[in-house]
Amino acid sequence: MRIQSLKIKSLIILSVLFATTVSGQWTKSVSLNSGYDSNAFRNSANQPDFVNQLSGYLAKSTSGENWQLRVFYRGNLSLFKNNNERNYHSHKLGTAWSRYISGKGNLLNLGINGSLRKNGAVYNYYDFREASGYGNINFKMDATSNFVTGYKLRGRWYANLPELNYLEHYFFARFSHSFQTRTTLQLEGNFGTKRYSRQITETIGDNWNDDWNIGGYNNHEQGRRSGHQGMGRNDNWAADNPQVTSRPSSDQWVIKARVAQSLSKSTGLSVNFLLRRNSNENVRYLSGQVSGYVSEDELFDDRYGYESEEIEAMFTQIFPWGITLKSGFEPKWKNYVNRPALDSQGSVLASRELRTDRQMIAWAGVSKVFSILDGNDARAEIEYTWIDNQSNDAYYNYQISIVTVGLAISL
Repeated sequence: MRIQSLKIKSLIILSVLFATTVSGQWTKSVSLNSGYDSNAFRNSANQPDFVNQLSGYLAKSTSGENWQLRVFYRGNLSLFKNNNERNYHSHKLGTAWSRYISGKGNLLNLGINGSLRKNGAVYNYYDFREASGYGNINFKMDATSNFVTGYKLRGRWYANLPELNYLEHYFFARFSHSFQTRTTLQLEGNFGTKRYSRQITETIGDNWNDDWNIGGYNNHEQGRRSGHQGMGRNDNWAADNPQVTSRPSSDQWVIKARVAQSLSKSTGLSVNFLLRRNSNENVRYLSGQVSGYVSEDELFDDRYGYESEEIEAMFTQIFPWGITLKSGFEPKWKNYVNRPALDSQGSVLASRELRTDRQMIAWAGVSKVFSILDGNDARAEIEYTWIDNQSNDAYYNYQISIVTVGLAISL
């Protein structure tokens, strides 16, 4: 009876959702990005590839006197020419609802999303299902200041890596103020906690050379190096604790500051500062490869797995005829948690030091907006990105050059 009742309630909710969106406005877009990546695996092997990414977006919006509802779908197909076993597709379906809650312009935002990713047999460890929900309130303090605070709950379930399944609780608060000098200041604080679904008991010292091991999930057949350790394991415990059950949570604080300056009606400059610190040293990760595409870096380079100081500077210049030039520079200093640095043979350094990276990213791109197909907007762009990653772990010493051209059309 309970299951039947839930089905009926679900049908009622879907019916109401459909009814409210039937008379709404459609938004449709499609984009294609093609490019050359000189180091598609983000490691010292320097394997190049040509990558094509096709994306589509479909949404229907409706609104009332003081509210708005949007239901949307986003899909992505990524194709690799030289390593087509890496091809995958991903999908996201969600709804977002906003409502003004006072005459002062305070805005309440709520949303739920579901997504999945599907790879082929060789890289099926990427396959996942994800569900998330969020809520935030934007308080308009006065004409120049506002304060936003919110919470997000996210769960991810990997089809072939259940040890990495988790629930994430994420809280944030952000204050923004605009000055008469056309300067905007933004301060933000975030706290996230990732709680893994499973506890793992591992015997320290047994898994340094396994093909698929609890510590580092290495697989020699796919070109990744053995010897990495993960799951928050600390090898110094080996003498007194031959078996360790990892505590299933990782906590992290992130502090951000952003300054944006309008230099003229067509010129702008912004600088972001970020400080990342962990509350504990419990982390799980895969090792030996970094994907670098879409959102899957967290398998190999989870943001909970390191502390960092980061800077992002961006310059924007708008020209006539719908042409925009953007360029940026992004230095990052990353100190990894409980992740020893290895030499080129996959052995722990004699110093037993943990992995540290210094990464520099520089990029520049030009885009142009124009009309095609009976007045529909289109945007063509070309972008160049250069990445230099210097690490005390030999496997992660690399440089990358990426050239991308893209076309996006609103239908």
